Amino acid sequence: MIINFYNSKDDYIKHVSSSSKLIEKFLNFFFIIFLIIETIGITFKFEGAFMFFVFIATSMLCFIIYLIYKLITKPIFCIVSKMYVEKNLNKVLNNYPNMIGNKIIEVNSDKLIINTNDERAEYDYSKITINTFHSDIIDIGYNIKILCTIPTNVFSSKEEKEEFIKLIKQKRIKARQNKITKAK
Repeated sequence: MIINFYNSKDDYIKHVSSSSKLIEKFLNFFFIIFLIIETIGITFKFEGAFMFFVFIATSMLCFIIYLIYKLITKPIFCIVSKMYVEKNLNKVLNNYPNMIGNKIIEVNSDKLIINTNDERAEYDYSKITINTFHSDIIDIGYNIKILCTIPTNVFSSKEEKEEFIKLIKQKRIKARQNKITKAK
């Protein structure tokens, strides 16, 4: 299977932006858990019918605190993510200029081959990772390093995208099994 596509700077900006949204959701989750625990802790300090009114009052107070938290953190996350992208992405692109441009990925029988503008690289499947966590991007990595980001719109259908992902995963499993067998 051969995939031909073009990576632009926007593809990597989308990638970093979606990652920062995940961090924001993670922090929101823990802030909500903190507020719930705080509400329960304050409520149980009182007894009787007054406990119900304290629960309602602390719940409303926590909701207001959460709204203020969201109003403050939303712009901060946008600013920090934009600064991060501008600072680090330009540095990475200067060090690895082949990240931008035309790429051809060939899923070969024994190696994954990535051709860029002026470079051809072969990678053993046993160390390949594929990340499909983002909805509009597929990350292909080798060890810990990301080799390329494939926009999902390069595939003609969802089935073709799923076939590509499945093929790489199968090759990775087979290569790892072969490596274990050779080690014995």
